[in-house]
Amino acid sequence: MSDNFELFSTIDDAQIEQIVNDNIESGISETLYPGDERRIFTNAFVALLCTVFAYLNERAKQRLLRYAKAETLDYLGERVNCERLAANPATTTMRYKIQSPLSVIVTVPAGSRVTPDGVLYWKTLTAATIPVGSTEVDIPAESTEGGSVYNGYVAGAINTQVDIVPYISSVENLTTTTGGDDGEPYPLSDEHPDGDDGTGDDNYRERIRKAPAGFSTAGPSDAYEYYALSADASVEDVKVVSEQEAGRIDITATVTGGNVPSSEIIDKILEKCSDKSVRPMNDRVFVYGPELTDYDINIHYYTTEDAESDAITAIEGEGGAIDSYIEWQRAKISRDINPDKLMALLIAAGAKRATITKPVYTALGVTETVTSYTVYKTNDGTVIGYVEASGEADDDVVANARVYENPRLKGAYTTTANAGEYKYTGDSVVSPKGIGELAHFSGNITVTHSTEGE
Repeated sequence: MSDNFELFSTIDDAQIEQIVNDNIESGISETLYPGDERRIFTNAFVALLCTVFAYLNERAKQRLLRYAKAETLDYLGERVNCERLAANPATTTMRYKIQSPLSVIVTVPAGSRVTPDGVLYWKTLTAATIPVGSTEVDIPAESTEGGSVYNGYVAGAINTQVDIVPYISSVENLTTTTGGDDGEPYPLSDEHPDGDDGTGDDNYRERIRKAPAGFSTAGPSDAYEYYALSADASVEDVKVVSEQEAGRIDITATVTGGNVPSSEIIDKILEKCSDKSVRPMNDRVFVYGPELTDYDINIHYYTTEDAESDAITAIEGEGGAIDSYIEWQRAKISRDINPDKLMALLIAAGAKRATITKPVYTALGVTETVTSYTVYKTNDGTVIGYVEASGEADDDVVANARVYENPRLKGAYTTTANAGEYKYTGDSVVSPKGIGELAHFSGNITVTHSTEGE
């Protein structure tokens, strides 16, 4: 009977019942009615078989990377030396103060804890002292546990001592807490009550899939992608290119939410991908945040009167079609700005039709080399801009030249320069090629709608 079933497929309970009944009835010459004890036994046997086959199917699927989860996924990761990433703590700087200068040194021990709410805690990373005659000392601190929940506490929000330090009258964080991430948590279950919706497993699974490429020392792109993704749990997407010269590797990365990575994350990626066990001897590795290409949103959509209320919520509400488009557009480096995707989401959300003025289709890829020349305003030497044409130091920039705020000659300060308005500094900036471009929503949005008949 088991020959009729295939593992790694959905078990059809009705099919099991039919096979059992056919086998029973072929060996008995009489009809089995619902009250017959043999029929009752058969029904119980069918339920047992359904449970057994479902269990075996699930256990068999857990042997495959695609279906494995939680600890089973860890075991598969061990085969390729790929461990699940732990959560990272959020960091900040704490300032400890005394009311007035003392004639003794005040010591703040390492590990002194501070809290904003009695629920989340930060601890000092080093011991520090307030010297005689001083009233304060700044100490680096991190959250006692990892997690994104520790991010976003603005300066002054963390201000309650948990571990009381003698003479200290007040404490507060000087900078907004950043850097905390959830790592690759287990899915939510009875065994893991703090688990997530499966995103952690999905990210870990993708790294395991790329891990075999990391065994090579020939420098394939998948290997660099794997190591870059493994540098920090917040790294979300990576693009690796080698388009400038043999042996030069340019890595572009984004972090959670399609954001530009901090210098600390870039340094982590560079360190991970430059290790002598990873990098071929002739490779030179460079790591960047993406080159942002802004786009606006300007749409007018149409609905029927009956569907108007639901459509507005599904399109303009939090998590609606517009939010989904912005999230999709920034999820991948070098993903083209594509208004057709926005149109599809609008229709799926209940729009009858739509007119999309912005964004317009824009092909993205990796940057080319751009050489720009720095200039300053004649009446304010601290204001620096960039122009395309070169000039000698302190020479006037010709009238009508375009002056940009970006060395890649994007985003002009003014459309054109007036005569004598700018002068050259004599310096130039070479912006390298090979940096992945990323669509970035500018924040400029206009959404209107109308109703019309079916």
